[in-house]
Amino acid sequence: MSAFLGQCRRNNLPLQPYLATETGQHFPNALSSLPNDILEGCNFRTCKSVVLFNGDICKIGDWVLAASSTQGAGSSPIVACVREIIQRQGSDADKLLRPDAILLECGIIGNPVVSYSMPAVRAHGEYLLYPVEVCDLSAEWHLYHQLLIEPSLSKQILCTANLQHRCQVYNCGASESDIEFIYEERAKTSKAKVVIRHNGDPDDLILNTARMHDAKHMQSLRVPIQPPDMNLAILEGAAREIRTRSNNITTGPEASASSSKSVCGLHGRSTRGRQVNTSLQQHSQIQSVLRA
Repeated sequence: MSAFLGQCRRNNLPLQPYLATETGQHFPNALSSLPNDILEGCNFRTCKSVVLFNGDICKIGDWVLAASSTQGAGSSPIVACVREIIQRQGSDADKLLRPDAILLECGIIGNPVVSYSMPAVRAHGEYLLYPVEVCDLSAEWHLYHQLLIEPSLSKQILCTANLQHRCQVYNCGASESDIEFIYEERAKTSKAKVVIRHNGDPDDLILNTARMHDAKHMQSLRVPIQPPDMNLAILEGAAREIRTRSNNITTGPEASASSSKSVCGLHGRSTRGRQVNTSLQQHSQIQSVLRA
């Protein structure tokens, strides 16, 4: 596996001029130091994925955590979406099957989503370019708020990130017809899985900071969990126990036609009644202690 770290998987599309790529559209002067015949000729290809140095396979459209060289050590990583992986034909990176640059669309981290205790994330249209082979850096890099990093490109993209749609807000779900068959070794099997149909805004996402894989990179993005109020927890636990025992009485088995079973049922209810009375007394004692 280590032999493939940092390498790309090409998408077999035709070579194209630099300005025809999405990277060239957002950063037309990023490679201005190269001769015009290289830039205007069909010398650039795009890739479908790259293997990060932690072993993650990062595909177009995946979200990642990326290091920021403009901030100090210990700062939070950047959350961004991979939009393009580009290679220049004949470059040193191309010979090693590695990317020349990766185009990212930066995500903005919003307020924590209370129901998930995780931060909201949304792509906001600011693009970042992580270059590998650049001879002369023009001022345009700074105008577009670029991040200039060392040549070990894939090491600066720390890991893939797991973002999920806010399904609870938009009442997303699946019906019996929302299934798709699973493929194994490119062959369709009889196994099927349910597919969630998302409603509302598809870009309204949350960052899954509970993921254990690459937790060291997620640590600074986690939403602090407030410790519970112990007094309130004890009171709520006691009240829940009382409600449960009371429900057991009201929803107990129906009386039998046999008189002997009726007597047993009455005896059982009487015993549970005494237990409820005891619980009520304990509840009163707990409230007295909390008021003290």
